[in-house]
Amino acid sequence: MHNLIDLPDDVLNLNLSLSESSAFWGENYIGKMKKLIKSPYKPLTQILNRLSELEHESMSDNNSDIEGPTQYVVVCFLPRRGSGYDEIDLVPYSWLDTIDEKVYCYYPNTKKDLKKREKYLKKNSLPKKSWILCEVEIISCSDTLEKGKRHLLRAETTINVNTDDPGRAISPTVQQLSSAGISRELDDIEGIDSVLSRNDPKSIVTEKNRPKKSSRKKDLASGTSQVASGTSQVLNDYLNDTDSVSSSLFENSNFSRAALSNKSEKLKNGSKRLPEINADMTYDGACSNCGLSKEYIELKFTEISKKLDKMKFSLLYEIQKQGGNIKTQVIMNSASSKAPNKTLSEAREIYIEIFPFDNLESFKKFDDKLDNENEKSNLKNLFEVLTYGEKDVNTCIRKTLSEVITPEVQQFYSGAGRMIRDEGKLNFSATKTYVCLSDIIQKKFGDSDQTKNLRSSVGSFLANFGDRDGSKRKRA
Repeated sequence: MHNLIDLPDDVLNLNLSLSESSAFWGENYIGKMKKLIKSPYKPLTQILNRLSELEHESMSDNNSDIEGPTQYVVVCFLPRRGSGYDEIDLVPYSWLDTIDEKVYCYYPNTKKDLKKREKYLKKNSLPKKSWILCEVEIISCSDTLEKGKRHLLRAETTINVNTDDPGRAISPTVQQLSSAGISRELDDIEGIDSVLSRNDPKSIVTEKNRPKKSSRKKDLASGTSQVASGTSQVLNDYLNDTDSVSSSLFENSNFSRAALSNKSEKLKNGSKRLPEINADMTYDGACSNCGLSKEYIELKFTEISKKLDKMKFSLLYEIQKQGGNIKTQVIMNSASSKAPNKTLSEAREIYIEIFPFDNLESFKKFDDKLDNENEKSNLKNLFEVLTYGEKDVNTCIRKTLSEVITPEVQQFYSGAGRMIRDEGKLNFSATKTYVCLSDIIQKKFGDSDQTKNLRSSVGSFLANFGDRDGSKRKRA
């Protein structure tokens, strides 16, 4: 404060330049001083008191991010294969366990559980006892699911997931483990009862030889260096004819990491199983690259042939169905290309005083007159004009029958005269009006599925008599 008020006198008395006596550098601290003042009463005293309190305060001035307990971890499945083929995934912290100072992860072993993996992550669910146990190495830990997903994406391009520097790795260092990728790999080995495994019983972790659990000495978050790398572990928890799935890890470059296998299936040609395949064994007539036996290849070929036959029959059915639709359209186009001989007004002229019938007895008398060929021809001409240009049988039925009878008459009929609620209805397909309609539909649509189902379509129209002419709106 003295420097600001007495600045001119200091320059004169001390024979100094103005730049040497400047107080501009102190302006940056004025804001900090103002924050220490809480009221207008004795501001300098308040500043001194606040500064004295800060000197005796034991807390550090450095701001530190307070993180919650570890909830999620990004793990790498062992053994590492390098060259961008290491497999990683984000799992809940509760899925981890320590056995003989090594870190293991319980992992879903059925396709059903793999599809629910995202749900398990959101709910931070506990692992199931039936899941397989895989040896892993912890890459990073996080207290929220969002941070864990960011670490998982960052782990593809850099070893240090806590950095945002994109230039630490030019190419991906790992690949994410996804349920879709697992399913694609398993489609190629589906049906194999014995999972590819090392010929070393010590490398198989089962319920019998699983090592005893040791107490957790330290937090697993600090145990990233405890996992031994380069060990070929085959984790097999496979049971015949169950939903259990096995996971095998291979150090041999000729085999990809056999992820998780779906339910083992017996081949349809008897109960003969596919031969076992071992990475350290060879068979007579086996392929020198993959080690698959001749017997296995033949059985697999038979299985694929059966699947191709099913696909062939399915395609033939679709072709036949679409061919029928095309045939119907061709018949309709050829029939509709010729316009009716009469106009709508001319065809209606002889029926203008009687159509539509609202009395059952009146309709029956009219239907009896259709034995006359002239009367039948006139009705067909009307139906032909009404259905001209239509491409759907249901539309043709609605136009023709609504022209002849009202819902008051439609309620007495059904398509085949069936008993409904112990009450029998009249058979409309036995009327001569139906015969005239059938002739027009046959001429228009030919021998198509719509023509074959005409009676059921008429029955559906008659059954919904109560929803026409505003009846549905009145009920509402």
